[in-house]
Amino acid sequence: DDVVLDDPDYFSHVIDGTTAVLVEGIAGDVRGTIHLGWTATSIDDRGDHVVVSSDRHEVVQARCVVLAVPVNVWSRITFTPLLQGASRAMAELGQPGCSVKVWMVVRGAPPAFRGFGVTDGALVYVRTERELGDGTSLMVGFGWDPTLLTVTDPPTMTLHLREFLPHAEVLATDLVDWNAEVESSGTWYSRPSNQGSLVGEFFGESSGRLVIAGSDAAPAELHPGSIEGALAMGRRAAREVLAIIGSVGS
Repeated sequence: DDVVLDDPDYFSHVIDGTTAVLVEGIAGDVRGTIHLGWTATSIDDRGDHVVVSSDRHEVVQARCVVLAVPVNVWSRITFTPLLQGASRAMAELGQPGCSVKVWMVVRGAPPAFRGFGVTDGALVYVRTERELGDGTSLMVGFGWDPTLLTVTDPPTMTLHLREFLPHAEVLATDLVDWNAEVESSGTWYSRPSNQGSLVGEFFGESSGRLVIAGSDAAPAELHPGSIEGALAMGRRAAREVLAIIGSVGS
């Protein structure tokens, strides 16, 4: 939407306390134990219960399992029975989201800036996040190719940023590369061009006692790749789980 993108107040509303507040709030509602650093290697649906094994050779049994990890790590989990149909295809194909995010403390930037670059540049999108009060700004930039942002020291990022702001100077940087993190192996969901009608079929395809959730699995109307999509799919998964464990003999 050109009108929205031209609005300097677009992206000016942020969550008080950052998105960590949302995560902590959701975690606070969990009555069970949250195990961090626990990597599932197999999920075995045995009909009346599910067995999940970890890379530490630990085993957990449950009446139902919710799969909410990014779709790009599905291929590293052994499913019994095998995923079927669109879910299996998604596990094999993955999704192509590969953006790299760079935070920058910048001198010489206008109060509110948003820029779109050419696709062969290291940065394809840059915006002002907020003013820091000392004449500098916190800016965020995204690149489409991780290999173009292997060096992110201030002098190098100054050169990249000057493709947008010729007089800007980058004073400090911090890089977020989800592609290099084994927990994600990519960024937020982006629809692959070779999936075709598979996308619409995929989203509702929970099977047996395995319920699919997560932002990657959200249909278009639930904003895939966003926090909103993750929350919406979480609510949907909760309803499915209650239906499964509340059925006769569960």
